[in-house]
Amino acid sequence: LWLTALYKHGHEVQGWLRVPQPFCSVNVIDTDGSVFNESFIDNDPDFLASSDLLLVTLKAWQVSNAVKNLSAILPSSSPVLLMHNGM
Repeated sequence: LWLTALYKHGHEVQGWLRVPQPFCSVNVIDTDGSVFNESFIDNDPDFLASSDLLLVTLKAWQVSNAVKNLSAILPSSSPVLLMHNGM
């Protein structure tokens, strides 16, 4: 949902999956009945290295390892926004 919302507002986005894949397909039916189908780039370290923001949408217990693994690639100036349950 976040990929879709940000993409619709003109942002460049990518997903980052536990099982690396080059693309992920997103299919959303909006509240007005409109359909959104798009494939987004996934797990591209070069894309991550030039990112302005990292949204982390994992379970609370998964956050530490995920952020630790990505922190070497993510620019030090990029904020990390944790958006998970269990806070």
